[in-house]
Amino acid sequence: MKWIIVDWTSTRCYSNKKFKSYEDAWDFLYCEYPDDDDALGEYYVIKDSTPHREFIGGFYLSTN
Repeated sequence: MKWIIVDWTSTRCYSNKKFKSYEDAWDFLYCEYPDDDDALGEYYVIKDSTPHREFIGGFYLSTN
């Protein structure tokens, strides 16, 4: 199972990244924002199969 990072609007962030575990995704975010708890609160780690939005080529595309 792969994990991805989305923001509070369910839009995928770091679209070139998929993680092997939930913990790996959070470790990545902690490295990106080491001292910014407010920024971390904007993100969620979800299964890649969970519906979310992709921002591709200037357009939002929904996944189902």
